[in-house]
Amino acid sequence: MPTKEIALNFNVRLSKGDIAGINALCELFPNMNQEYLLGEILSAAIDDLTGLFPYISGHNNVTYKDSLGDPVFADVGFTPKFLDVKRKYLSKP
Repeated sequence: MPTKEIALNFNVRLSKGDIAGINALCELFPNMNQEYLLGEILSAAIDDLTGLFPYISGHNNVTYKDSLGDPVFADVGFTPKFLDVKRKYLSKP
C-alpha cells in the first residue's frame, strides 16, 4: 500500500555538522533535494529508534506458543504503545 505523504513545515535547530552533512549528501546525490533527504532521514531515524524499543514480557497475555511449545507473552513495552498511538494519528483525516 503506498504511503500518503503530507507536507508539514517544522522549524528545526541543527548543528553546523548536521547542516554540512545534509549539504554534502545533496551534492553527492544532486537528484535529491534537502527536503527529500530530510524526510528520508527522519523516516529512517523513526524506524531505527522504534526498533530499539526493548521487548517487555507481559505475564498474563499469552499471544501464542513458539516452535518448542513454550508460551510467548505479549509485549507490554513501548512498541505496542507506540503502534497504538501511531494508528490513532494515521486514522485522522
